[in-house]
Amino acid sequence: MALLPIRPADNSLVLDTNKFMARTYTSDGGVKIVKRKDGKLERQYRLNIGRLPVAYRSEPEGHILYVLDSALSVMSNDSDVSGRDARPPVPPCILPAGSKVQVGAHAKAACSFIEHQACWYGFAAAIF
Repeated sequence: MALLPIRPADNSLVLDTNKFMARTYTSDGGVKIVKRKDGKLERQYRLNIGRLPVAYRSEPEGHILYVLDSALSVMSNDSDVSGRDARPPVPPCILPAGSKVQVGAHAKAACSFIEHQACWYGFAAAIF
C-alpha cells in the first residue's frame, strides 16, 4: 500500500484494479456529491464497512478505487511503533498462517477471513 499514489484532492490512496487484484468486503455506501476547493463537483460512489465510508469510485463500475485517507491501518509483527525493539501488541483476530497472516474481520453477523502479509482494520483487501 505504501507504493500506491496519493490523490492530491483528498489524500486518498489510488488503486488501479486493472493492475492489482483487490478483494473488498464492503457494502454500497450510496452516492455522495463533494464540492472541491476549485469549485468543481465530484460524484463519489462510496464503499462502506457498516456505516463507515472507507473507499469510493468515481464511476459505478470504475477500475480506479480511492481508499479514503486514514481508512486503513497497517500492522505487522515487524512494525516498531515505539522506536525501540519492542513489538506492538497483536490483536486476537490475527493468527500466524505459515509465512502469511490470517485475519478475522467481523461485519454484523458475518465473519470473513483473508490471508495477507498485513492487517488492515475495517477494510480487507488482498493485493497481488
